[in-house]
Amino acid sequence: MKKGVLLSAVLMAACQADDVDQSFGRTSGGDRVFEAASFDTLWTLGTEADSTFALLWSPRSAPGGGLYVADIGNAKLHYVNAAGELVWSYGRRGQGPGELLEVRVFDVDAQGNAVIIDNLNRRIVTVGRDGSLLSEYPLPQEMGHSSAVAALAGGDLAMAHMSGPWTLLSQSGQLLNQIEPPWEGWADKPFLELVGQAVSAQGSDRWVYSFEKAGEWIAFDGGEIEDRHPHIEHLPFAEVVVTETQYGGSMVSFGDNAIHATLDLAIREDTLFVLFSGATDSRGRVLDKYDVNTGDYLGSVLLPGRNIGVAIGDDGTIFTVGESQLFPTVTALRYR
Repeated sequence: MKKGVLLSAVLMAACQADDVDQSFGRTSGGDRVFEAASFDTLWTLGTEADSTFALLWSPRSAPGGGLYVADIGNAKLHYVNAAGELVWSYGRRGQGPGELLEVRVFDVDAQGNAVIIDNLNRRIVTVGRDGSLLSEYPLPQEMGHSSAVAALAGGDLAMAHMSGPWTLLSQSGQLLNQIEPPWEGWADKPFLELVGQAVSAQGSDRWVYSFEKAGEWIAFDGGEIEDRHPHIEHLPFAEVVVTETQYGGSMVSFGDNAIHATLDLAIREDTLFVLFSGATDSRGRVLDKYDVNTGDYLGSVLLPGRNIGVAIGDDGTIFTVGESQLFPTVTALRYR
């Protein structure tokens, strides 16, 4: 048994079903150590006079310096080269060939292709680096709405869902396995608490899942959970209220103003980067770093502006998506 798996078993035994966050000691952002870093802007795409982008989401780096960016407002996937030039845009809103209804959930596979989970069209779409459609397969009928995907080196897809555990799928849409939750209280948590972000370590089957509204992340090796780790600013799971409707159903919502923890994730080599929001005045600017192997906190970087998305290039270039929804921008930053 792996050391990480053994430690996970100890953590699970120590956690109560209704109090799973209390196994971690970090309780605030006061322990952050910021690097003395400054940046040069290599390029920026998107201005007030530019209507190319509508509502941008997570960027994902491609081998060789390229960048994929999801445009959920236009139902398109954009590819930007290392020089900051928009090379192509794939998709248009619709249900036919070459059309997408949802582009938010995607990742980049080991070959540098973009794998899109189009939930609303119920299909897996793979787009090549030249903007061509490589494949299109239906999602399994028994699988619910997917909230995140990590493309693994072996070709499988690790997926998170709005309800139920994580799953492993083949890239052709075959359901391979379900991944058991890391604590007993998982089944009692409303789906809003379980929504998160996923990112793969390109070239391996390692991937990370981080909760959007709680301060912890989980490391995986394919379908095996390695360990759970707290963020340096460990927010508790947000309170969720379940209200019964007059028609016999139920409505799930956050009780108060739930603090957003994880905005986005990136992995470069053995380092996990977490774009954190939290309760500080620097929300959307804090980039926390962790050792993927041990979960150790490695320090933080304060980015120049507020962002909702981040990616790290092979050469260490930091790509960010600005928080503005009216005039969305993509920026490439390099350490000075």
